Amino acid sequence: MAGEDKYANRENYIFGNPKPDGAHIGQELLATNGNAWEWSGTQWFATKIAGKVIVDPQLQKSAFGELLTVEPTSLVQLIFTSSINSRIVKTRTNNGGTVSQENRMAKLSSGTNANSRAQLFSRVPVKYNPGQGGSIKYTVIFESSSADSEQFIGVGDISDGYGVGFQNTVFGVFRRQGGSPEIQTLDITNGASTATGNITITLDDDTKVVAVTSGDDAREVAVKIADTDFSDVGLGWDVDVDSTSGTDTVIFRSYDAAVKSGTFAFADTDTTGVAASFSQTVVGVATTPNFTAQTNWSEDKADGTKILPVVDFTKGGVWTVKYQWLGFGPIFWSLKNADTDDFIVFHKEQYSNLNTIPSINEPSLPLCAEVKNNSSTTDLIMRIGSMGGFADGKAELAGFHNSDAVADKGISTAEAPLISFKNKLIFNSRLNRISVLPGFIDIQTDANKPVIFRLRTNGDLTGPVSFVDVNTATSVLSVDKGATGIGNGNVIETVVMGKVDSKHIDLHILNGKVLPGDIISITAQLAAGGSSSSASGSMTLAENV
Repeated sequence: MAGEDKYANRENYIFGNPKPDGAHIGQELLATNGNAWEWSGTQWFATKIAGKVIVDPQLQKSAFGELLTVEPTSLVQLIFTSSINSRIVKTRTNNGGTVSQENRMAKLSSGTNANSRAQLFSRVPVKYNPGQGGSIKYTVIFESSSADSEQFIGVGDISDGYGVGFQNTVFGVFRRQGGSPEIQTLDITNGASTATGNITITLDDDTKVVAVTSGDDAREVAVKIADTDFSDVGLGWDVDVDSTSGTDTVIFRSYDAAVKSGTFAFADTDTTGVAASFSQTVVGVATTPNFTAQTNWSEDKADGTKILPVVDFTKGGVWTVKYQWLGFGPIFWSLKNADTDDFIVFHKEQYSNLNTIPSINEPSLPLCAEVKNNSSTTDLIMRIGSMGGFADGKAELAGFHNSDAVADKGISTAEAPLISFKNKLIFNSRLNRISVLPGFIDIQTDANKPVIFRLRTNGDLTGPVSFVDVNTATSVLSVDKGATGIGNGNVIETVVMGKVDSKHIDLHILNGKVLPGDIISITAQLAAGGSSSSASGSMTLAENV
C-alpha cells in the first residue's frame, strides 16, 4: 500500500532473524516514509518521525546502559562570567601563552611564539567511582588551527583524558593515554650559612638563578626556590616544597609529558653555603594521543550527511563525553544538534574485548583545556563558556579515615598552627591523584582569655616544620606538629571559644577538599594578652580513593 511503513512493528525484527533492508547496528539508520529507526542492541527506537529527529536512545542511558532514572551528581562546575578564579582553576602559561577572561568566557591564547602554550585545569578532579559512569559537558569555540600544533578540551591532563580538539589542522576526538610529566626532586641539605648571593638551578639543560640571604635555613631556601617562576624555563615547570621527616625538598614537575634527557643540576654560584642535590622521582613519558579524525567518526561525521548538520567550530557548540572506564569500558562523544536541540552520539570507541591495557591510566582527572604551539607561530585561541563534570547517580565516599591530634600546645596573641595535615604530591613514586575530605575537628582551650581558632588551607608554615607520613604504604597524608608560625593561605572556618571550652565541629557542610600538594591547618590565637594558655586540637580526614 502506498505510504505504508511496512517496518512499523520493529519488535518483529531482531538480529539473528532477517532484518529490514538497510538496517544496521548503531546510528546506521533505516529510513521509511520520513521515519527513521535505530537498533539499540535490544530494541528498535524511532530517531526520526516525519523527518524530525528525536532523542538519541544512547543519551537516555548512563555510561553503563542503565535508564537514567536517577539524578547525576555534579562533581565539578566551572563558570567564567566574572573571572578566572585561582581557587577553582589552575592555569599554566609558557613562552607568551595567556589565560584570561573575555566576554564572560575563559580565553586561552597560545600567542605567536613557537613552543608556547596555555592550559587551564579544574583544581577538583571528576572523581571516578568503580562501576559508576562519568560524563562531562562543555561549550567551546575554536577560532583557528595550524600545522604542528594541538588544541584539547575535555576531562584529562597532559597524561590522560577524553576530549575533542585539533591535531594540527584536523578536528577530531582524543583519548590521551599513558603519559607522565618528568618529576625531579632537589633535596636541600644546608642553608645559606656563608653569604648572601645566588644559586643556580638547571632543569633539562635550562637554567634559573635564585637569590638567597645569609642565614636562610634549608627550608627558607626551599621556599625561595618554590616562589621563583619557572614557567618559562624550557617548556615550563611547576614547583612545590615538601618538608618530610626533617628533609627539605623542592619538587619540580614538567608542564609537558615527555622524556627529559638533559642535565639536572644545582650550583652554589656565589658560595652561599647552600648544599643540594637532584634525584629523579618519576621518569617523563610521552603521551599517546589516540586521535580519531572527524572523517573517521563511527556514528556521525557531523558533515551534514547523517543527523548532525555541518559543524562550524568557530561558533559555540555544546559537547559531551560519557565514559564507563573500569579500565576497558567504551567511550561516547556527543554534540547537541543545532537544528533540533538534541544530543547525538557522533563517535563511540568500543574498548572492551579489544585491548590489554586500560583506555587511560588514571580515571579521576580534572576538567582540562589546552592550546599549544610546537613549531607553529599562529595565535591559537580557544574560548570556553562553562564546563561540568558528573557521576551517574549518587557519588559516595570510597575510602577510609585517618586522624591525629596535638594536646596542650602553648598559644599567644600571634596566630600559630596547632597541627597541619598535608596531602602528599607524590605517593608510591607516582603523582598523587587522591583527594582528602576534612571530616571533623575537636578543639579545646585552657586559657586566661577567649581563643580564636581558624581552619586555614595552604598557609605558609614557619619554624621547625617537619611532616611525618601517617602511613607511607597506605596513606597520602603526612602531619606536622612542630611549626610555630603561619601566614597567607585561605581561612575557611573561624570559631571563637571561651577561656575553658571544647567543641566538636562537623566539617562536611564545607564540602571542602584537600587536593594533592595542599595543606590544612588548625590554628589558635588568644583574643587578648594572657599567660599560661594552651589549646588542643584534632582532625579526622577521609582519603577518597
